[in-house]
Amino acid sequence: MNAGEDRALLERGQPGTAVITSAIPTGRTTTSQAGGQPVYKLGLRISIPGRDPYDLEHSQWTFDSAAPGEGQVVVVKVNPDDPEDVVVDWRNPPSGGEVSGASVAEILATGVAGRATVREMFETGVVAPDNGDPVVGFVLDVRVEGREPYELRFGHRVPAALRARVTVGDEYPIKALPPDPNEVAIDWDAAF
Repeated sequence: MNAGEDRALLERGQPGTAVITSAIPTGRTTTSQAGGQPVYKLGLRISIPGRDPYDLEHSQWTFDSAAPGEGQVVVVKVNPDDPEDVVVDWRNPPSGGEVSGASVAEILATGVAGRATVREMFETGVVAPDNGDPVVGFVLDVRVEGREPYELRFGHRVPAALRARVTVGDEYPIKALPPDPNEVAIDWDAAF
C-alpha cells in the first residue's frame, strides 16, 4: 500500500467509511526533513454501500499531528475495481455524524423495521457538526425480517440526552434499507 495520499482516488473513488481497529506508528514520515507527517499502519473495518464490511491493513500518513485512534471513524475512498486500493480522507471527517451512505432520516422513513442488540460500543471522538451529538461506534447484532441475522459495525449519532442510557446488551428498534444491509439507522424516538 502506498503511504501517501492518492489524489485521483480521493476525487474518483467510491465513498465509504471505516472504523480504525488498530493504529501503529511506522516510524516513517512523509519527508526526511523536520515537519514531515507521520505514517501509520492502520487496521480498517471498511463499509461501503453495496457490499459487506471488510477488514484491511493500510499504511498512510495522517495529515496532521493528531495520532489516529482505535475506534475512530474516518471517511475513505475505495477503488471500485480493487477494494484493497483505499485512501483515508483525513481532510473530510464524517459529515452529519453518520457513516452510512443514505441519511438517517431517509432510512427511518423508507426502511424495513427490525431490532438490533448492542454487542460492543466505543467512543469515536466524532461529534455531529449541526448539534454536537456524539457519534458512537457500535457492533450490533441485527435482525430484519426476510434476512439472516448479521453483525454490523458502524458509527451512529446518539442524542446527547440519551448517551448515558445507551449500554452494551440493550436492544433497539432499527430500520434498514432492503438492498444494502449496511444502511441501518437506530430509531431513537421509538426506543425511549
